[in-house]
Amino acid sequence: MRKMAALIAALLLLLSIAGCVPEPVTPPETDPPITTAPATEPPVTEPPVTEPPVTEPPATEPPVIEPEVSPYAYDPHMVRATTAAYLGDLLPLYHEAIDAILAHEGDEVAITGLSSEGDYDRLRFVLLSVFHPSQRLIRTWANAKDGENPFRYDPETGTGYLEFLTDAEEAAGWYDRFADTYNVILSNLRAEDDEKTRMAYLFLSAASHMGYGTPEPVFGSVQFYDCVTQMRGQCGSYAMFLEELALYAGIEACVGGSDDHAWTVAMVDGVWYHFDPTWENPLLWMGESFTYFGMSEKTRRETLGANVPLGAKVTSGEEIALFVVPPVGELQPIPAAERDFPADEKRELYRLSWEIGDRRFEKKF
Repeated sequence: MRKMAALIAALLLLLSIAGCVPEPVTPPETDPPITTAPATEPPVTEPPVTEPPVTEPPATEPPVIEPEVSPYAYDPHMVRATTAAYLGDLLPLYHEAIDAILAHEGDEVAITGLSSEGDYDRLRFVLLSVFHPSQRLIRTWANAKDGENPFRYDPETGTGYLEFLTDAEEAAGWYDRFADTYNVILSNLRAEDDEKTRMAYLFLSAASHMGYGTPEPVFGSVQFYDCVTQMRGQCGSYAMFLEELALYAGIEACVGGSDDHAWTVAMVDGVWYHFDPTWENPLLWMGESFTYFGMSEKTRRETLGANVPLGAKVTSGEEIALFVVPPVGELQPIPAAERDFPADEKRELYRLSWEIGDRRFEKKF
């Protein structure tokens, strides 16, 4: 083996000396082969599924429904034709006096421009008889201070004086209590209600408003004011209450009477009728329907003849005198009422009147 190795070494030496041993060849640099990726379709990316945006409707306020307003209301300046005739030239002073009473400035009302003490007495009489709240706003003989004359007139200046009974705040409460009683009833009427509908509803209201009797005296006396606000009165109060409600509702009316009873006479659709809210009152709670609504004079006399006081000698309604009872002035003949209201129409108006009355409850709830 040693010989073989020596031989190979010698041979290599010879070759190197002879230049016969070639240089190692370095292959030329070449770019690496380009490997083309196989063609692939780009992945299909589905867009995310989204719900369409929820669009809230624009916020809107609910429509404002204005409540129906009745064209009828209590008016402290209202006077009947007979009262206006009784006052004559004093009518403007009457209205001024009412405004001064309601303004309630100071301790008394001074009415200027009077020609005489007689004019002052006439004006004062109408104020206390017709402007009913004055019965609780102005001092009278019933509640005078230590017997002093509550009514003073100065002939030199032509001025009459009325003394306030209470302070301004209490007086406003007395006035509102009376006026509101009328307005609660009148507010249920609408402009489209015809005369017979208005009269039927007012008749029902007047007949059911009071109980029969006498209210408690206030400030020393009982007045119509107390009958209305305490809801207790007798035939004259029932009759006047219905008469005034009718007048405020645009219906011509007056108080009719006999020697011992009073009721209301009103013109409906150009025809005069008799209406008795006093005698209707107890029948309402018995299911009766307008027995004393829209009577002719003949029927009125017959019902009066059947209800005369015990012991009376009257046997026929024809013997009972009928007349108009104005709040001021003289008695007048009763208007002619020649026919009764149709029975079937009275029944329908009775039903309708209760429906109109329900409007006040609808406004509360």
